[in-house]
Amino acid sequence: MPAETDWRLLLPRHHTGNAASAADGAAARAAVYVLLDEHDRPIQLALTHDLRRLLRSRLAQADAEPQRRRVELGAIVRGVRWCECATGLEARWRYLQIARLMYPRLYRRQLPFGPAWFLHVDWSERVPDIRATDRVWQGSGEWLGPWSDRATCQRAVEGLWDLFDLCRYPNEVRRYPEGKRCQYAEMGRCDAPCDGSAEIRHYHDRCRAAWAFAGGNGENADGRRAIIGRWIERATDAMRRAADERRFERAAQIRSQIQFAETWKRGWAALPTREQALRMVLALPVPRRRQWQICRFDRGRFDVGGAVKTGELARAIATGAADIDASAGGEAAPRTAPPEATNDSAEARMEATWLLSHFLNHSEAGAAIVAWLSERPANGDWSGLVERRLSGIRARPPAPLV
Repeated sequence: MPAETDWRLLLPRHHTGNAASAADGAAARAAVYVLLDEHDRPIQLALTHDLRRLLRSRLAQADAEPQRRRVELGAIVRGVRWCECATGLEARWRYLQIARLMYPRLYRRQLPFGPAWFLHVDWSERVPDIRATDRVWQGSGEWLGPWSDRATCQRAVEGLWDLFDLCRYPNEVRRYPEGKRCQYAEMGRCDAPCDGSAEIRHYHDRCRAAWAFAGGNGENADGRRAIIGRWIERATDAMRRAADERRFERAAQIRSQIQFAETWKRGWAALPTREQALRMVLALPVPRRRQWQICRFDRGRFDVGGAVKTGELARAIATGAADIDASAGGEAAPRTAPPEATNDSAEARMEATWLLSHFLNHSEAGAAIVAWLSERPANGDWSGLVERRLSGIRARPPAPLV
């Protein structure tokens, strides 16, 4: 997004007047809005699922009830700028664009969502290091995720350390062959590449194996579960051999590793995807309109589309998937986002990915159709996926909009 873009361009609707007239001129729809003073200066940026009701409750009633504290706000508001939004995800996305322009140094503190967490590794480094990070798209390397929070992501990292005997002190490995041995090497849990006891290429192989376990080399969820299942089978055989040889401490250690792998298979195998797979088409229900808003997400690039009827969902998803493919291929696919809101910088892509992660880990996603391009049907017909997702959605209670 060009730095000189005026935030007012992203809020095309404008009403000037007292509190009551501002409420009367607003729409009864979801919106991102800015309250203005008599000099057209911003007082407050916020989002709501019903702008008209919010203005009446916060401003119009303040004129009639001066004893309430809200009178201070109602007394100074002399206008409203807003943009209407069909869904809560669109509202949060547009809020992000506007907040970035209005408060370039402070806007992240005002976002209604926090960072998303990923596993990251950079194979161009002399010594690869699998770590938890929220800095997705920053620099080179590969990412897996998103996880819902930092603690869970860090637990995943530490589990990979344990399963594949990776180094807990990567700074020492980077000093190879002059690093310092740690207690894990003394316990026989590491071949100590840090001090040259083992060739560094063997450590690289273990990192590759850990990454393949976590991400399945780009496989879908079933493929990743199969990879983890084969690891569990080998570990189970090793545990039995250790028990037969009366190495009970080693058998107990392998059993703990198997339990962690089972946890990954049940809960995380469907979650982590290679960064190339963070591509999807979203169909979001539009409240009170019996329509669906189509959005596209391609590795941090988010586009909001128009609304379609239920019977048009499969075709709209196929069109959205084709648009993503065209963008990836360098063609000029249609974009529905206003040009002022388009931002392909690494920072903007990171924040859009945080927003998507918040959505996917929120109950609101249960009412949406998420069509990952990695799930694309061989014949290009999305009807089967749409019907399956619709069946699941009908059994769920409605989620809040914003």
